Order: sequence, then C-alpha cells, then structure tokens
Amino acid sequence: MLPAVRDAMRRHTLDYPAERAVLELGRLGPEQVALGAATLPVHELLTAGGC
Repeated sequence: MLPAVRDAMRRHTLDYPAERAVLELGRLGPEQVALGAATLPVHELLTAGGC
C-alpha cells in the first residue's frame, strides 16, 4: 500500500515539496491511536491560548 500512497503523493503535490518529503510507515506501535487522540485536547488548549 505504501508505494501507491507515495505515487498518489507525487501526483497530487508540487514537485519541490514532493521531492523533499519523506513518506514512511509509522513506528508508534499499538499506542498510535491513543497518542493521536491525546493530541486533540492539547491542540485545542494551545489554540485557545493555553487557558
């Protein structure tokens, strides 16, 4: 699946960023969903000014 995603990225991005981007499989392990979900409230807090 990764080669297909890389191909789509190259077709749908500008050449300059596509040549410099690195697209690889994530290495977060089984906690990846929890880690991603945990960033949402932190993002909301920081976007709201940290209060």
